[in-house]
Amino acid sequence: MMDYKTILAPVQFEETAKPILESAIMVADAFGAHIHAKHVRAPFVAYAPYAYHTISMSSAPVAVAEQFDAATAENAKKLKAIFEACCETAGLRIMPFSEASAKPKKTACWSDTTGLVIQAMAHFARVCDLSVVTLPDQTHEPRDTPLFEGLLMGSGRPILVVPKNGLIHLPKHILLAWDGSMPATRALQAALPMMKLAEKVHVATVGEVDFGMPSADSVAHYLTSHGIRSEARTVDWPKRPIAERLLNQAEATNSDLIVMGGYSHARLFETLLGGTTRHMLQHAERALFLAH
Repeated sequence: MMDYKTILAPVQFEETAKPILESAIMVADAFGAHIHAKHVRAPFVAYAPYAYHTISMSSAPVAVAEQFDAATAENAKKLKAIFEACCETAGLRIMPFSEASAKPKKTACWSDTTGLVIQAMAHFARVCDLSVVTLPDQTHEPRDTPLFEGLLMGSGRPILVVPKNGLIHLPKHILLAWDGSMPATRALQAALPMMKLAEKVHVATVGEVDFGMPSADSVAHYLTSHGIRSEARTVDWPKRPIAERLLNQAEATNSDLIVMGGYSHARLFETLLGGTTRHMLQHAERALFLAH
């Protein structure tokens, strides 16, 4: 995979806007990438019951829609102001990607559209190399998770999930979780640029890969061919969730980024039985790099 040249920063909520943008800027600076900060306003699709308004029956729908539009416009205005402040601090020029594409370094743009939030964001991510989001806040998990899942499952592109306060620095030690699956293979390929900048990469397999699948040692040799130093290790199959063993390995290797396939099983299966991806999202305190 080539270096990341276009990075999507989905800016939907005021409390996550700055960590996402600052983290995206850090990655963009390392790879000479252009940042596309995108906000999608949800359309007004339902009317509140007339009984909740002190205005006439005929004007209620219009008034509620106007109030909704005014609120979303104000929210978008605040988010754009955060974007502009981050760009000014980082010394980024704000310009359309159509102008910056020849030399994308130190550039960014903002777009504000109205539509189906998850679908619009996932579709746009298909023409970006990487999306940056924050780990779902457990107090807002029902709000944050659908956008993350939509980007992961609907874009075909990798996602960098940063801690709630953003990245402190680019990952120095990386743990690659390897199980031989297609999502893990896509994550391996997509994370190559990130791993090339790391000081150390650890390849970890929990238990054994399926018969005939490449082993952790094979992955380590593959990384060597790309000039990436790595160490392979196989961890005994746990009685506790696999995600816990991976988090323990990340702690033991001082890894500040975990690369892994996201939702190797169906999302319904992961939701019902816990699942490695869901467990990682709920318990990881370090950055994750996922592909599906």
